[in-house]
Amino acid sequence: MKKIKFLVLILFSISCQKQLEIILPEFEQKPVVNCLFTPDTNFILNLSHSISINDSVKLNIENAKCYLFSNELLIDSLSYISDGFYKSNIKPEQGKYYELKVITPDFDEVSSMSYIPANLQIVNIEQENFSVSPPVYSSEPFENLPYNRLSFTFTDNANTDNYYELKIILKRFWVDIEGLYFENPLLYSYDEIIKNEDILDYEPNLFVFSDSLFNGQTKTIDFLYKPHWITWDGNVIYWYGEYRLYYKFRAISKQMYDYRKSLIKHLYNQQSDNFESFGDPVQMYSNIINGYGIFAGYSEVYDSIFVENSEYEF
Repeated sequence: MKKIKFLVLILFSISCQKQLEIILPEFEQKPVVNCLFTPDTNFILNLSHSISINDSVKLNIENAKCYLFSNELLIDSLSYISDGFYKSNIKPEQGKYYELKVITPDFDEVSSMSYIPANLQIVNIEQENFSVSPPVYSSEPFENLPYNRLSFTFTDNANTDNYYELKIILKRFWVDIEGLYFENPLLYSYDEIIKNEDILDYEPNLFVFSDSLFNGQTKTIDFLYKPHWITWDGNVIYWYGEYRLYYKFRAISKQMYDYRKSLIKHLYNQQSDNFESFGDPVQMYSNIINGYGIFAGYSEVYDSIFVENSEYEF
């Protein structure tokens, strides 16, 4: 009787299978521009062809003419370096709008526009290990350990719409000159400003957010994280030991904000274990006319904090 039931179960499971037909859109090859620019660094852009889903090799464009404009005036012509990279002699300035035009023999003229926001006005920075408890109890002890907190207090400019980005990197050992002990942890936050961005479910390792909920205010936001390593005494004591936290806190253009948000969701949906999101691709943001990619500016505060050894009794 058990064998009969098992056979029925197999037949039932086979009969419930459904063949899916995936219709791919017609592929149109276009130029792809990638250029994120910041003050005191020369414009550098990468230029390539878009490729179909069946291709895997990047195709660089090596015969383009790339021009930079500001206030409708030509300010520079970029020189080709190698591997699809072009470099300008110009270093962008804050507050200025820049326009890029790219001319190639095989495509329509490509163009884009963006700017660099004003400097961040940071008032205070604080860091504390094991400081913020998670909201839900888990059967995994590590998941129940409090988050580490990195707080930024900064003043927002009330005269413009502002956009921000934060990314942190942890380094546990100091003898590493090749970067093997760098860690880029996932970020969390309970702040309504971050929740409002609809990115927390996508396991981001950087945050982008706007000033729509605090325009013109001096605001403190707690960013939370956990290093992947931990030491345990086998009983109730946990500790991380010393490490250095590097942070990049940026004021970003609207174009870079839209691009980062779409990239966070796109990368999450590319993970092989996210089966539920398969077949629901995210449309990548692009501000390139007649092409794909990103041309956008930002200003940045880049520094580090040395974190002393700390322990937690669980």
